[in-house]
Amino acid sequence: MYEIKLLLRKDLWILKNNLLLILRNPLRLIPYAVLVGYFFFIYSMRMKRRDEDGLSDQIPEFDVHGLPQVDFALQNILGGITVLALGFLIYQLYRAT
Repeated sequence: MYEIKLLLRKDLWILKNNLLLILRNPLRLIPYAVLVGYFFFIYSMRMKRRDEDGLSDQIPEFDVHGLPQVDFALQNILGGITVLALGFLIYQLYRAT
């Protein structure tokens, strides 16, 4: 029981020190703001596209073979941007430690 209390105290101390470091240097929040902004952007684009297409209650359009149409170029571009953003955020988090 004493070990759990010790670990909890240590975790709270680390959290307090990290918050104090962020208050001293707010630039440390930039990677987290970029991450939240990226997810918000992707989510809002998806919701906007769903509203424009009217797909909230409908079945997607099918092509001749009965499969949904896929835009592979757009998927590749978004995947590349995702990988670049992930690499940037990991580098920023590594550099901050």
